[in-house]
Amino acid sequence: QLLVLALVPLLLLLLLVCSCALEITSQIKYYYVAGDSSVTLQCEFVLASDNLAHTEIEWIIVPPDRDKDEDVIIWYTGGIIYDNLYGPLKQRVHFTSPEPQDGIASITMTDLKHTDSGTYQCKVKKLPDIANKNLFLSVMKRPSKPECSVERQAVAGRDLRLRCRSSQGTPPLLLLLLLLFLLMFFLLLFHLLLLLLPLLLQLLVLLLELLLLLLHLLLQLPLLLLDLLLLLLL
Repeated sequence: QLLVLALVPLLLLLLLVCSCALEITSQIKYYYVAGDSSVTLQCEFVLASDNLAHTEIEWIIVPPDRDKDEDVIIWYTGGIIYDNLYGPLKQRVHFTSPEPQDGIASITMTDLKHTDSGTYQCKVKKLPDIANKNLFLSVMKRPSKPECSVERQAVAGRDLRLRCRSSQGTPPLLLLLLLLFLLMFFLLLFHLLLLLLPLLLQLLVLLLELLLLLLHLLLQLPLLLLDLLLLLLL
């Protein structure tokens, strides 16, 4: 009983700490949008209980190379919004809510360019709690004006094939998914081959041993026939 009574304050403290946890509730992680359009990257958060500490929100671009520094594109702290921190997105990014500290830290990016594609991280700090979430943005290039040509001279009463080609533009999403599926298939096949390689090597060794045995028997067969013939003659 004394042990249980001693653990009660600790359990209450753990419940108090858990109740203050900061959580980002937005579910969408992947965004596919066309160039020259706009997108809203969602980042909504909640606090399980009151926290008197001030809220700090920052959005950063996560570099593919982890050794490089992260670029902060927009920052909220002390009731002030700093949205001209990153040159390539200057005047093209802003919070969707004028009061992001109230739980809506989403941002809107306008006039999107293909170079805006990348991994973005929403980080919310309300000490002692910190929460972050990565979002993935893919900006697809719009197709350029197609150039069309006729394969052969038009003849009345016959079919005519017209070929059109666009020199720029992101491949269709379905094609990208197909390429991704093929890549995953070949990776899985390669993995299976690595797993089966020891078994295949053992099977190959066994086949070689059988071939050597057959070869040995074939070489011994004339001698056996000769011995049998000598026995018959005697």
